[in-house]
Amino acid sequence: MGECINRHELIAAIVDTPSEAADKIAVTDIGTRAILAMRQNEIISIINKMPAEDVEPVKHGKWDGEGDGYADGKIILDVWYCSECGHCIDDGTDNRKMLPKYCSNCGAKMDEETEE
Repeated sequence: MGECINRHELIAAIVDTPSEAADKIAVTDIGTRAILAMRQNEIISIINKMPAEDVEPVKHGKWDGEGDGYADGKIILDVWYCSECGHCIDDGTDNRKMLPKYCSNCGAKMDEETEE
């Protein structure tokens, strides 16, 4: 699955981010600053010419935890399943914050609430 980037946000980031090289150039060196600005405009032009890709609708899911042990009276969830496709992550982690934001199998965005 390819990654998608918001074209307008990318261009805004390029325009709003000053070049380290431009920062090092003396204010009197207007010609060099103009060349850097032209390069920036060329990059923005290339981005604008890139064809847009069709984006599939985003599936949403959650990681369902399963555990086989207890610590301090609480079950330790260390095996996780995608609610959309059943893909399993068995890495021994019980830290939900360390789980991927997307299922590597079906691409579902894992943003639904996971039960405690």
